[in-house]
Amino acid sequence: MTSLKTLQLWGCNLNGQIPTTQGLCDLNHLEELDMSNNDLSGFLPPCLANLTSLQQLYLGSNHLKIPMSLSPLYNLLRLKSFDGSGKIPPEIGNLRKIKALNLSHNNLVGPIPPTFSRLKEIESLDLSYNKLEGEIPPQLTELYFLAVFSVAHNNLSGKTPARVAQFAMFEESCYKDNPFLCGEPLAKVCGAVMSPLPSPTLTTNKDNSGFMDMEVFYVTFGVAYIMVLLVIGAVLYINPYWRRAWFYFIELLCDM
Repeated sequence: MTSLKTLQLWGCNLNGQIPTTQGLCDLNHLEELDMSNNDLSGFLPPCLANLTSLQQLYLGSNHLKIPMSLSPLYNLLRLKSFDGSGKIPPEIGNLRKIKALNLSHNNLVGPIPPTFSRLKEIESLDLSYNKLEGEIPPQLTELYFLAVFSVAHNNLSGKTPARVAQFAMFEESCYKDNPFLCGEPLAKVCGAVMSPLPSPTLTTNKDNSGFMDMEVFYVTFGVAYIMVLLVIGAVLYINPYWRRAWFYFIELLCDM
């Protein structure tokens, strides 16, 4: 069936490695290959490079491993998903014609390769539901055609990419469930330190304390009382008539 363009084998309970000796790699007119939701294992066969017309490859929900060399996939236009474990090889950045890359739900570990910035034609990048670590490469803001982006549900840390160009459109849901990730559009601010509460000052206590108000009253009363005594003393010293009247008044008080 060398003229076959679409081959859908999803959910067929296939197991073992992808066959290479039974003609699969000879389907050089194949445009869509769907082998997802099976029990396939091992690495992708190098002969997939013969499928030069392949545009869509679905391998999700298997136990396949991402090969360290992606040379069999360099001619793919749309790579939808891999399923397997391990790290993302930096060679994936050589898939220059790729439009959509879905590596979600793969138990992938390690960092996101900065070489992803070479995928200049990519429109959709989904790395969610893995165990990826480290920072999100800031070079990803150079992917100007990117319309769908998700790194949610990983262990990423550091600052989210700058809110420029297409990255200004991506919402909090694109980054959620990364406990150590910070920056917009997340609520967690990078480098935020809790500001200590201002220590109460003496002035503040004076303004808010009833005891301090009484102290002010006593001081004011004392000063006024002394001033009155000084004024009375001065008047009695200067005016003899008032001085005699004052002493007469004191004598009357004593007699009583």
